[in-house]
Amino acid sequence: MPLTNNLYTITCKTDSSIDILLADENHPVFAAHFPKLPILPSFLQLEIASEIFDIKITEIKKAKFIKTITPQNKISFKKSNNKIIIESEEKLKISEIIYE
Repeated sequence: MPLTNNLYTITCKTDSSIDILLADENHPVFAAHFPKLPILPSFLQLEIASEIFDIKITEIKKAKFIKTITPQNKISFKKSNNKIIIESEEKLKISEIIYE
């Protein structure tokens, strides 16, 4: 079973932007990473982006993980060419990924 099963729900989708709502702290990902201080691991940010945009990420050219993502956060994934920016509900940058 993929780690992303029931991890998020897509709440809004356009050609270049997808908004999601994350599961609560009872999801196995958050229970394991980390107990009593659950955050979304960076590798799952990449996996979610790959899934929702239906892209294959074969190489990470550059990645910045600026802020933590916690359970039940509403976040936006924005894609332009080979760049993905993840933003908070308040439109603050959380992560930036340049990939091949």
